[in-house]
Formats: sequence, structure tokens, C-alpha cells
Amino acid sequence: MLILDAQAQSIDTTSKTRPKVGLVLSGGAARGFAHIGALKVLEEVGIRPDYITGTSMGSIIGALYSVGYSAADLDSLSRSLDWVLLFTDEVDHRLLSIQDKIWDGRFFLNFPASSEDGIQLPKGLIAGQQISILLTNLFWPYLNINNFNDLPIPFGCVAMDLETGEAVFMQNGFITDAIRSSISIPTVFMPNLDLRSNQVLVDGGWVTNLPVTDAIRMGADIIIAIDVSTDLHKRDKIKNLIDVFEQTSKYRTIELNEIERSHADIIIEPTAKYFGAQDFTSIDTLISSGEYAAREKIDELKQLAERINKGKIPAVRKASIIKDDQLKPIYISKITTNSINSDDDLSSYTKLFESYRNRLIYPADIAELINTLYAKGDFISIKHLIYPDEDSEMNGYQIHLQVEERTKGEFRVGLRYDDETQAAILLQANLNNVLIQRSTLSATFRLGEDKLYQLQHTQLNSNEWLGYQISTEYRSRSFSTFKDRQRTSDYRLNQFTSTIQIRSLLRNKLLMSFGLRVDAYDVTNPLNFDLLGLPANDEMLSIQSVLFYDNLDRIWFPKYGQRFVLQYNASNKYLYNSTAFSHIRFNHTSRNTIQDVWTIGSDIHAVRTTGSAIPPMFYAFAPTEEVGINMDYMFFYGQKRQSINGRNMVIVNLLSQFNLTRKNNISIHYSLGNSLDNFDTDFLQNTFLQGYAASYGTHTFLGPIQMIFGFQKNKELIWSLRVGYPF
Repeated sequence: MLILDAQAQSIDTTSKTRPKVGLVLSGGAARGFAHIGALKVLEEVGIRPDYITGTSMGSIIGALYSVGYSAADLDSLSRSLDWVLLFTDEVDHRLLSIQDKIWDGRFFLNFPASSEDGIQLPKGLIAGQQISILLTNLFWPYLNINNFNDLPIPFGCVAMDLETGEAVFMQNGFITDAIRSSISIPTVFMPNLDLRSNQVLVDGGWVTNLPVTDAIRMGADIIIAIDVSTDLHKRDKIKNLIDVFEQTSKYRTIELNEIERSHADIIIEPTAKYFGAQDFTSIDTLISSGEYAAREKIDELKQLAERINKGKIPAVRKASIIKDDQLKPIYISKITTNSINSDDDLSSYTKLFESYRNRLIYPADIAELINTLYAKGDFISIKHLIYPDEDSEMNGYQIHLQVEERTKGEFRVGLRYDDETQAAILLQANLNNVLIQRSTLSATFRLGEDKLYQLQHTQLNSNEWLGYQISTEYRSRSFSTFKDRQRTSDYRLNQFTSTIQIRSLLRNKLLMSFGLRVDAYDVTNPLNFDLLGLPANDEMLSIQSVLFYDNLDRIWFPKYGQRFVLQYNASNKYLYNSTAFSHIRFNHTSRNTIQDVWTIGSDIHAVRTTGSAIPPMFYAFAPTEEVGINMDYMFFYGQKRQSINGRNMVIVNLLSQFNLTRKNNISIHYSLGNSLDNFDTDFLQNTFLQGYAASYGTHTFLGPIQMIFGFQKNKELIWSLRVGYPF
């Protein structure tokens, strides 16, 4: 490159000092992995940059390289991380309160709401909790540095001031917070508040996607720019809302990018620019594209290396990744937070904070603290900063938590489709702490073939272990009974139910409740309903007790943990009921995974009912997704919906699940069980049915999608499609 040669000769003849090389890494989301491949070639030819600047994904790669991560380190790191999970606010199901676990994952849209502004759109789809925790881990040894010029390689990154639209070049402050600002893609990430400048910052790609001039201002004489930004798409390439958003954001940035490129000496342009910003599953190809593009410039890079090194071979950068168990702990002397409105809330969090103060902690402890706070559901975002405590006599560090509280109200939406009950929508509105502290008023509506209208008030004490719940609801569901796969009856059950319960919550795993239940029900559109021997309408008072335990790692396709529900209902003449009955339902799920690839598990469903005239809502069906008090489901693979029915039932399901990726799996299912006329006498004498199935499952923003192909011996193949969470 003639310009480079002339500049290099000029530098050599006019100065005896070594020319300074600036490395500039553009933004581009997943396309930024191409930077890693280019860095491999730079290391190979012996170019060590003196300054690094970056924007968005380029700020992550550039900052890691500046503190000592080699290209090989970055390659290994990028392949080991679950980038899709990092760009979510998914909370470990095990950390949720036992009450929140009941509804976890049922909704894919969540809108804040208030009496002043009504239902609002969020500031971003994700708060960025997981990526912030990762950054703290990666930069753990450098949390005490607030001037980025003091890093092994001086570094700076770009964000945009959301109020003024001006570029903000960051070289001071908290390294993790600066990167968090630079990657805050508008509408995807919530904007980041810089506590030092009090600026609200978003992704710098909107103003300076290739910060060449910033590298020159830092002192660089020669600029190597790696540009993965894209050109405008043709109309046939604009296929979804992400493409539209990306296209409209380019008009200004392309013009600004050309100005920056004009100041660069060597420009490396990986073919990664032809990949989508969300192609986090193409890491191998993206890294290779960066390496290939850099090798196209190999002659220019070698010439530059010879001139800046003057024949000396620079030391090879050695791998520097420190494993988690090798990181040194830091002493936490102080924990502070911005104001929390409720004194009751503040007192409960103070207890949690105190458990982390005045002791040595590791990055895993920070992750536990942030995830535990976030799982409580009281905050939209939790920003954490860790820096030296100037008042500490033990060289301690301070943790500052900048939290944004949720509004008192929220509106949630869930969707569900299966080929038997068709489409359904779930709507829920919650008002928190409106009546008194630690109270929740909920209105839930299920619209579809099976209907639910529910109003519920829950109250907990200040320690959140004891409380009560008052609920009233209306359900309308269709049922069919079968014998030898032939339909024998049809009916629709319309049911009003009110309950009042005393509840005890033990940590976040176990819920116990006991109370009274009032039902008024009526059977409509009956066809051969009298054959079942069930009352068609009645009003009744009964006692109800529930024991609910949940320690699954996630609600969809779980890989670890257990879950069980034990529900007991009974009534007799002492409760002013004309007939006596009792009903026990037990569901148990267990999962365990070997080397994160093979999940084995079991599901046990058992129902035992006594009494001459049991209410129809306690009649057992399988397979079905009948929603009980804690959303329990009775699956039997190889059978059509509700084809097994009776007063009593025992079903055992075995699972062998092969996890292709974190969100994709193929599974083999086996079912054994049947309905029983008399649980005590027929359990060992009854003929049990067997069912088999194979399924493919994946998880999307709508929830899980599962395609199931089931069969029984000498029976036809039965297939079903399920989209979204059962509700």
C-alpha cells in the first residue's frame, strides 16, 4: 500500500522513535467475532498494537485484548460461551420464589403499567444482567483501574449520549460499565446510566462505528482498522423487523463510517459483513472470515511489522485466560445502593447485603448476588459496579448497586397452540403493593376453547414465609371420555370456585397451604354423561391442602432437579355437603443430566378418589393439560387427549433426552399406566397400557415448540404439535 509505505518511510527518516500502531475494531454484533480471526494474523506477523479502540462488539473484543487475552484465548472463550443466553435476562428457575415458579415461562411479553401512564413499552427488551455479570468475571483482575490508559494496552470505546445524539469516547471510569454502554443496542438493551457523567448512553455504532480518529487522538501514527459493518441491503434481502431496524439505522452511520475509513492505513474487511447481526451460531465461520480477510493484506502487514519492529521479533503473546478457580478473591468492605422507595423492601435487602459484606468474594458470589436480587422480581435492572473503597483500611472494595424498581403494575401476555385444543391466549394483570406491602392483586384470563377468568389476592408477611391467598375463578372446559379408543361421552363443565388459604413458603423451594374451597358447577351439552355416574350440578364446601416443591433448573425441557405437587381435597356432612368424597393427586418430575448432553428423567402421576358421587372436576383424565392449582399435567404418550379417564389413575413416564444445543433436543418417551376403578384393589391386578413416542423440541421467544410422534403396539401413529407453554 503506497500510502502506508510513504508514511512508514517518513516516520523512519524523521524520527528515531518507534511509530505507534492503533488497532480499531468496528461494531457489528455477532459479525464482530471476525475480529478474532484477524488478530490471529496480526500476532502471526508480529504486530502488537499500542492503542486499541472499539465500538459495540468491537469494544468487548478490544478491551479483552487490551488486558492480555490473546487471539487464541478469545477464540476459545467465544466458543465456550452461550451468547444467546448472555443476551437475555433469563433467571435460573431455582432462584425464583416458589410463588413465581408457578407462572414462570408462561408469558413471552411483559409490559410495565401504572395508574399514571397505563400500559407502557419497556425501554429495552433486556436489561443486560447476564452480560454485565460476564464482564465482571472477565475483567476481575482489573476492577481497580479507572484510567484505561493504565491497561496493558491503552484502550477506549465509544457510546452515544441518548439525550444529545453525540459520540462519547470513554477512557476513564469502570471498564465493565464502559463496555456495557458501548454495546447497548437501542430497543434491544436498556440504555445505560453512566454514574460518573450522569449521561444516559447507548450503542456507539450509531455515531462512530469505526473509531479511527479516536485512536489517532490517543497517539496512534498508523491505523489498522477491521471493519465488519455492512452496506445497505437490497429490498429482497429485507425480510423481517430486525432487517428493517438494521437498514434504517445505516443511512447516517455509513456516511460517518466512510469519513473514519479515510484516515485508516490498512483496512481489513472480513466477509462477515454478509452475515446477520444475530448470527451467534456461526462463530467458526465468522472467525475464519476475519483470518482470511487479514491474510489478503498479509504483504502490507508484514511490511508494517518489519518497519515497527526493526528486525526484532516480538515476544509471542502467551495464553492468559485465568480459570475461575484461579481468580483471586477481593475483600468487600462496603455495599451501597441508590434509594429504594419502600422501607420494607430496603430492610429485606439489607439482610442480603450484609451476608456479602466484610468477607472475601469471587466472581461467582457476585453472580449469585445479582441473580438472587433479580429473581425477586422487584427490579427492572440491577447495575453493579465494583471499585476500591477509599475508606477501607484493608484495601477493600465497594459494591454499588444501581437499581431501577419495577412499576407497581404489570401486564403479561402468553400464547399457546396445540393441534387438539387449538390456539389460546393468556393475559394477566398484576398490581403489587397497592393495598399493603408484600401484596399482589392479579387478574388472569385464558381465552380459547378452555376458558379461565381468575381474580386473586396474595399477601405475605415481611419475612415472606407466611401469608394468605384469596381466589375466585370461573372455568369452562370440554371433556370427552373413551373406552378402547372409542368416544363414549362428551360434556362441558362450567365451574365457579373460590378459595381462602393460609400459605407457608420455605425459602424458594417449598410451598404449603391449607384452606377452604367453595365450588358451584354445572354440566352442559351432555352426551351420555349419565354413564359416568357423576353429579351434573351441585354446590359444595371442601377443605383443600397443597404441598408444592420445585427445584428444577428451568420450566422448559429441564435438565436438573425435581418437582412434585401433592394436592388433597375432601368434604363430608360436617362441611354441609350431601355426599362425602376425598381426592388425592400426586405429580412428581425428576431430571438428571450426564455431561450436559444426555438427560434422563421420570414423571409419575397418580390420582386416588373415594366416595360414591365425586364432583366432575376431580375426575382424572390423561393425556391432558388440565390446569390444577399448580399447573400439573397428565401426559401419556401414544394416546390421544383424554383417552384415558377414570376415578383413579397411575401413570409413569420415562424420558431419554439428547441435548443437541442448550435449546434444542430430541427425546424418546415411554409411558406405562391406566385408569383404575378401585385404587386399592386394582393397582396390582389391572392391565397397564404402554405408549411410546419420539419428539423434537426447541425453545423460541414464544416458548417451547415440540413435535411428538407417538404410538402404541399394533395401533396407528399419533402425532401432535405444541407451541408455547401449557396453561
